[in-house]
Amino acid sequence: MKTNSVLLHIKEYIESKGYVFQPYYIDSLFLGLKSQSFVILSGNAGVGKTSLARLFAESIGANPNNGRFLRVSVASDWTSPKPLLGFLSPDGNYVPGKITDFLKAASSEPQLPYILCLDNFNISRPEHYMSPLLSALSARQKVLGEVVPSIVCNRSDYGKDNAANLIYGDVSVSDNVYIIATTSCDEVAYPISESVLDHGFVVEIENPDITVKFNRDEKNIETLPLEEIDNSFLVPEYFTSADCDSDFDYLRDISFDFEAFNKIIKHLPSPLGYRSRDALLFYTAYSRRFDVFNNDSLIDSLLMQKLLVRISGVTTNVKNCLINLFQQCLKHESKENEYPNSSYKMYSATMKSGCKYPRTAAKIIYMLRRFEEDGYATYWQR
Repeated sequence: MKTNSVLLHIKEYIESKGYVFQPYYIDSLFLGLKSQSFVILSGNAGVGKTSLARLFAESIGANPNNGRFLRVSVASDWTSPKPLLGFLSPDGNYVPGKITDFLKAASSEPQLPYILCLDNFNISRPEHYMSPLLSALSARQKVLGEVVPSIVCNRSDYGKDNAANLIYGDVSVSDNVYIIATTSCDEVAYPISESVLDHGFVVEIENPDITVKFNRDEKNIETLPLEEIDNSFLVPEYFTSADCDSDFDYLRDISFDFEAFNKIIKHLPSPLGYRSRDALLFYTAYSRRFDVFNNDSLIDSLLMQKLLVRISGVTTNVKNCLINLFQQCLKHESKENEYPNSSYKMYSATMKSGCKYPRTAAKIIYMLRRFEEDGYATYWQR
């Protein structure tokens, strides 16, 4: 099946289950997984983040029954990778982690996608327990046309447990493993560090329309040929910026756009670096190839998912960054006497001037309003 047909099938399948997510969320989830194999779904509790992860997986044939979808609820006491990848007990026996068998099974079926959902993933610090996984995802490389996976458990991890050594051997994160993490960012959650954000994309799910919509179509979504949706749908094809040079002029122009945005936030602690630059280019190349977003929608999506998530703080520098970024979102620059330096003026400016990047503009207004009311700007809803 062609990529656009699969995306349409995913949207129809999810709607047939009683959920109506904006196409933007599904397209963004696809492009994020294709680009970096790791997506964070954020939003208020109950907006359907975990359901979206599960239904997306089901729609491409990955479910708990066949072992290709695994949901893991993160616990608040996870301070190391041991709960996920396993550890040696005091008596010297290896105790498998929650995803050890999942990763091993994925390696045995490289032609099929395996999706791991980490629920409430920042109720513990993700950089502590996810570090080997994130490093493995970013360390993938292609050698002689083949993707070389990164090993997260090797034979030395089993100590003298020969039985575990025989069963598991080297456990790697193969290129058919994708991670969807969910976060509500409530008062018990930890902030998501820039090092984690660098490794994936953030898709924020807004509060849904909760009116019931029944699918009266007689077509049975379940009967679509799922066997045709193999790992080629999600597998990453680009590993360095040099890999996606077939559309050089367009990608170069996008990089110029984001360098301009990056200069606005250069005085903040964490402007965009090379890993994020490459992820932006991969996302752009896939979107262009599969005709997912037009140019403005693409930039709007990337600003939301990669740049705004990095902005937080209490200083006037943070406020000025938001104001300058907002000015770039407008179709026409505001006059000096109407300069949008408050959330109210920003809202008025969107009504008068219109927006090239409406999602980003709306989020900046939210962030600046938080700054005005609470003295602290943040992307994350609380």
